[in-house]
Amino acid sequence: MAIADLVSAGVEQEGTLRAQDLVLPPSEFWSKEFRAAHVRRAVAAATADGLLKVPARTASREEWDKFDADCDRQMAEPLARGLDRYQACVQETTIGGIRVGVVTPKQGLTRENEDRVLINLHGGGYYANRGLSFGLLESIPISSIGRFTVITIDYRQAPLHRYPAASEDVEVVYRELLGKYGASAIGLFGCSAGGDLAAQAVGWLRRKELPRPGAVGILSFAPVTSPWPWGKEGDSRIWRVGMVPKSSISYSDAEVLDPLTWYLESVRANDAIAFPGSSDAMLATFPPTLLLVGTREYWLSAAAVAHARFLRLGVDSSLYVMEGAYHAAHVGGETPEAYDANAYVARWFNQRLSKEHSAC
Repeated sequence: MAIADLVSAGVEQEGTLRAQDLVLPPSEFWSKEFRAAHVRRAVAAATADGLLKVPARTASREEWDKFDADCDRQMAEPLARGLDRYQACVQETTIGGIRVGVVTPKQGLTRENEDRVLINLHGGGYYANRGLSFGLLESIPISSIGRFTVITIDYRQAPLHRYPAASEDVEVVYRELLGKYGASAIGLFGCSAGGDLAAQAVGWLRRKELPRPGAVGILSFAPVTSPWPWGKEGDSRIWRVGMVPKSSISYSDAEVLDPLTWYLESVRANDAIAFPGSSDAMLATFPPTLLLVGTREYWLSAAAVAHARFLRLGVDSSLYVMEGAYHAAHVGGETPEAYDANAYVARWFNQRLSKEHSAC
């Protein structure tokens, strides 16, 4: 094909497409509630309305504590709505010295789930959402719908800590739970960075010669292929800086994304525990794995490719795709789409975890 024909068609020789004046209308499949939520999120993202300023990497512990408290205040209202809607109970405690929130449904556990437990690992890019609030937002719908006990962990994060601090915290809680539950009755799940941590935990626990958990949910994420934050990108790279697609990132975008590099910055690229997507041998060791992703988020391509790899490697892999959904659109369960996604996650764990009753 002649170069002139390529240029006029907006196509470059290696296959790059140039789309001018792209207009992306709302999906016709959205519920009215999801459309309203999408508009609110998109406007807030575009105007930075309510966006908290992240402290400098070298900021004092006091400054980071204030940032954490501000994050908690922002989540107070949606958390109250979640507790009211899903009728769950929350107990704050420690397990092995690690701060956790234990979520149980007010309607009680099913008989099967008296002997099963889920561990939640909250999102936040390994630098935000320290504490329990965001993890509770993720855990409450799953606990209520599936009638599970869900334990959300306040794991250590950057910039005060580095890899593998979070994995060590997961190990501590997991070891303690093995005293009450069989490994095949313990599920791990997390959203965003928490999904990354759940994937890392598979290899980390194996390195520590601990039995493999029964199932793993990687939500709004995928096993990372190379150093954080991106690894291999794929078609969905256009969503890497938020809810408006961009073909490249600006200097200001890069500044906003920089905190995502802190936690794993010193890890070697060939570390298959930190970057499980870099190794077929590592992925082949995974228990049944659930990937959940939206069609308007960065991790769509990586999740689709990971699902295909898992299937090729003989892993029991499931993929749930939310139409038109932005990053972490299922968290909180306030739209019909989010409710359905959380209901599927709960049902999936109910189907995958061991149904044998413990001897205790």
